[in-house]
Amino acid sequence: MSLPSVSNVFIKISGIHAGEAANLALLRELLRRISAALNLKVLDEAFHPFDPGGITGVLLLAESHIAVHSWPENNYAIVELLTCKPFGAAEQALLVAELHRALGKVTLAITVNH
Repeated sequence: MSLPSVSNVFIKISGIHAGEAANLALLRELLRRISAALNLKVLDEAFHPFDPGGITGVLLLAESHIAVHSWPENNYAIVELLTCKPFGAAEQALLVAELHRALGKVTLAITVNH
């Protein structure tokens, strides 16, 4: 029995502006744009704002899921992608481009596990 091939991509985002980290619409659109750039099919979504402004959100994908968690008070967020589609250098470049397009000059620490 062979196990499915999956990639887990974990992105720590430092230096995100507090207003962006607390902006549910922006973070929802960011996940949707990343999903579209990587040709992933969105099936459903759930987002929850916290007081004083953090957000947790997830898109359920046909290929698994992508999630965001933010801490505006720390100018920090995490995006996590789990996918059964191949994830290599080209896909990482698309992901990074979408993050910088939406969030500007932030510091990204990316870990990919296959």
